[in-house]
Amino acid sequence: MKRISLVLAMLLLCQPTGVFAHDVPDRVDIAILIKAEHDRLRILARVPANALIDFLLPTQDYGNWVDLTNADALATEAARVWIAEVLSLRENGAALPTPRLLSVHLSRVNDPSFLTYEGALARVNGPPLPPGTLVLQEQVTVDALLEVPIRSPAADIRFQPRFGRLGVLVYTTLTYLPPDGTSQRFYYEGDPPEFSLHPTTGDSARRFFSAGLWHVLGETDYLMFALCIAMAFRLAKSLAAFAALVAGAELAALLAARLWLPAASWTPVLCGALVAAVTACAGIEAIVATRSERRGFAVVAGAVFGAAFWSALQPVVQFGGAHTLAAALAFAGGLVATQLSALAVAAVIVLLIARVSRVPRGITIVVAALVVHVSWQQMLDHVHALTLVGLPLTTRQLALSAALAAVIIVAVSWGRRPGARALRQPEYPAARLPA
Repeated sequence: MKRISLVLAMLLLCQPTGVFAHDVPDRVDIAILIKAEHDRLRILARVPANALIDFLLPTQDYGNWVDLTNADALATEAARVWIAEVLSLRENGAALPTPRLLSVHLSRVNDPSFLTYEGALARVNGPPLPPGTLVLQEQVTVDALLEVPIRSPAADIRFQPRFGRLGVLVYTTLTYLPPDGTSQRFYYEGDPPEFSLHPTTGDSARRFFSAGLWHVLGETDYLMFALCIAMAFRLAKSLAAFAALVAGAELAALLAARLWLPAASWTPVLCGALVAAVTACAGIEAIVATRSERRGFAVVAGAVFGAAFWSALQPVVQFGGAHTLAAALAFAGGLVATQLSALAVAAVIVLLIARVSRVPRGITIVVAALVVHVSWQQMLDHVHALTLVGLPLTTRQLALSAALAAVIIVAVSWGRRPGARALRQPEYPAARLPA
């Protein structure tokens, strides 16, 4: 009897029951509109219903169609958990309270109301979907109107994204409407760091100067390049001249890329391949150790690094608000400061090795060869990735590429002349023949 009871209990436990979990969607598109008024922020948010984890809208008895007559209560609770409690805002550094949920509405995913603040507000406050509408959960969105009190609409309002776990890829379009009648639009993937919705020039400069500092430290290519250049130049004067040329070319290339470099998926991949190639060339220069000043190589390296810096800055420069130029210059300042510091540290290390080791030249060759090997492999990986991404170029982009190639050829030729003359000069004066 005990065995029969145990078997029955196990069968009851194994019976399928209603669950509130579902698969995480591959792509989630979220729309948020925030308007600053006299003493409050009004927030309109749209989130796909199938992205609301642990919440399944009720379905009709004869299929998987959403039961719109009984879905409002669950949609309201889902909006409270995954919209109101997830929104994180700060005013002048102080955390704002959880936004108050005013209204919740179900809409079709292809509804264009959230393209404007007025359209979204009218939709949330408008009539609901007719009860007889046949839609699946992945075909509807949960639209919410929220409100949070603030002290001043001119305050520094900061937003902390926290919607990244609603899907495999989460893309958010956030539009901020300050009291002055302008608008600031942000579009990002995942959860970037906290950012100001209406930053000043000083805020943008501080944020991106720090970003420039950490960008160089997070990339091994730039550090290996600095080490190889420190090994290639033993004289401080020559090293400083080379670094100045690189920094100047970086700044010029970054500003030029801001105007002409397209925002495409292949851009960072191509820049990564070029950076790896330049780093490998720096390792070869350290091994060869010619007496050339390498001015052409400095210009080419600076141009490549500047374009790569802009490709890294391009997705996040929007967080500088209307001050993209100030953000780019501050980012460049942080980059140059870190590069010069890394170059100085590398020069000290090379100097210590030269004084301590009995075979400094051998150590230089081994380290430079290792850099060449690593950089070459990285370049091949980027080239392979580039073949997968594709490289579509328009006529204008081809013309710009040809002009850039011409500039590189001229720079290399210009840089090789002093070195060639230096190599042709005799090390000792020629002896005079007797008359």
